[in-house]
Amino acid sequence: MNISHAYIEKNARTTAVVMAVALVVYVLCAWNSTGYLHPDEHFQIVEFACHKLGINSSQAMAWEYAEQIRPTLQPVLAMGLIKGTDFLGCHNPFTQTFILRLAAAILMLLAIKAFVDAAGDEVKHRPFLLILALFFWYLPLISVRFSSETLSAALLLLVLAQVMKYDKASPWQMLGIGILCGLGFEFRYQLAFAFLGLLAWGIAIKRYQWKQWLSLFAGFILVLCLAFLLDSWFYGVWVFAPYNYFNLNIVRQVAASFGVSPWYTYLILLLTVPTVLWGLAIYGSFVISIVRHYQNPAVWAFIFFIVCHSLIAHKELRFLFPVIPLLPLFMVWGYETLVGHCNRYVVRCLAVLLLLVNIGGLAAVVLKPAAYGKAAMMAFLDKEAKQNANLNVVITENSNPFYEAYLVPEFYLQAPMRLTDIAGYDFSEPGSIIVLRQGNNLNRAIVKARGRREVYRSVPKWQDMLNAVYHTYESDDVLIAYR
Repeated sequence: MNISHAYIEKNARTTAVVMAVALVVYVLCAWNSTGYLHPDEHFQIVEFACHKLGINSSQAMAWEYAEQIRPTLQPVLAMGLIKGTDFLGCHNPFTQTFILRLAAAILMLLAIKAFVDAAGDEVKHRPFLLILALFFWYLPLISVRFSSETLSAALLLLVLAQVMKYDKASPWQMLGIGILCGLGFEFRYQLAFAFLGLLAWGIAIKRYQWKQWLSLFAGFILVLCLAFLLDSWFYGVWVFAPYNYFNLNIVRQVAASFGVSPWYTYLILLLTVPTVLWGLAIYGSFVISIVRHYQNPAVWAFIFFIVCHSLIAHKELRFLFPVIPLLPLFMVWGYETLVGHCNRYVVRCLAVLLLLVNIGGLAAVVLKPAAYGKAAMMAFLDKEAKQNANLNVVITENSNPFYEAYLVPEFYLQAPMRLTDIAGYDFSEPGSIIVLRQGNNLNRAIVKARGRREVYRSVPKWQDMLNAVYHTYESDDVLIAYR
């Protein structure tokens, strides 16, 4: 066996081991990450699917359903997975949503692998890129969400992988890229901002021929037409949902009614959310990437995505999720540049420090429920209600896990139970479970004085120590159950 074959075989073994470890980590994260990071992840996908299946009421339907502004490709996929698990005899809603998260995680793993394979020629440390692309501490949390942000992130990675893979793409290959772009757009319309960057890159850097552009747009329009039919079937009327979304949220500025942030908000979030140490690494690496790798399509997609989103008044952290998986590529470029121009000992010490911070971050997201664990409390109460007929759950106005703003997550509220406000509760009643926010110190003190003991927390107590550093949830919002 010559050296090249030995190297290829060793690299293949390393990749297989890394992917196997990643699969274990992502499955563990999907299992533990019960619930949703943001209500849209549930109410605009799962409850949409349930409504079409005829298993929920209008109390579970977000206002976006009546306005017909959301793409329905993802709810239809959720319908298929829910019906499939029902057919196999699995009717537990928490198990079914775990399967949704698992499906998203597998798609992301495949997309990350494809992206790293295509970008491998752009870096000297390909194994390092693969490890960072899989285990940068925020990525497992994003990757296991069956949300529009996550599935669009996967499609963006697949589009970039294909764009970088083909030096001279044939019309058929461009058709396939166009189809992937269309699917990404139908998962999340805002992915169009990244595609604008790729469009500019294709004109200024790649200089695609007109036949290639024609094939690309043909694939995109094909998906758009099929999605039009799917949306019309789902809503029951002829509807072009992208237009409704643009007209309502951009022209009529309804999205701004949910909060307005300054243009530099995302710059601050990129610096602070992954911890300031990682944020500084991201900033420095991206500057290096712009200077040294401005011809790479990932750089163009990222810049256009951030700039366009910054021009929109309403901003949320989750809106950045589609491009977060691109950051490891930029950081590897930054590392390779620093190693070549700075003291290697200093650079490696910084890398070790980042590694230690990353390990803590992984523990903070892989080993806990989503957000502050509202759905985890739902799962606990569901289990208790199935063992105790007509269970009485005592709540306050802000501690009802089965309520989100004006909506009821009916998909999870399946076991029979009574919900009683604590103001009218008789503490002499046996068998009840009292649910309070961790920040509700007064009622917690009263409950403890009445001899009730803590039986469950929506987020484990030890996570509070990590949360002081990583800020993945509001500790006061953690729900505590007493019996």
